[in-house]
Amino acid sequence: MLLLLLFIQLTIAIKLLDSSVASVCVQKSLQPILPACLSQGIESLDPNLRKILAIKLALCEFQNAGILYPSACNHLDEELELCIENLEKSPQYWTTFSGYYREIQTICYEESLPYQKDHVISLFNNIT
Repeated sequence: MLLLLLFIQLTIAIKLLDSSVASVCVQKSLQPILPACLSQGIESLDPNLRKILAIKLALCEFQNAGILYPSACNHLDEELELCIENLEKSPQYWTTFSGYYREIQTICYEESLPYQKDHVISLFNNIT
């Protein structure tokens, strides 16, 4: 099982590297959730981890566009709630954050589907 998870993580990393859309920032942001998505599903993710991921994805977008964002968001370990409060003050910040927060479930689902399918096929082939 450990080898399968390592293989899946490597495959995801290669897929992300090949994607012209995925930036290094997005790759780093998604890295903590992908193993949990693959093995346990989105329901297993801690709500704070989901908030942090949504903020990190929003910050990637802000950085890519050259948009300044609240400095509290640079220190999520200590200032998570303050960052969220600051994002809430701007409709643009809040829309970006909340959009990514809602999108995490879809990202988790989409990233895990191909690997779950391959795993089921592999199990079927081993049984037959």
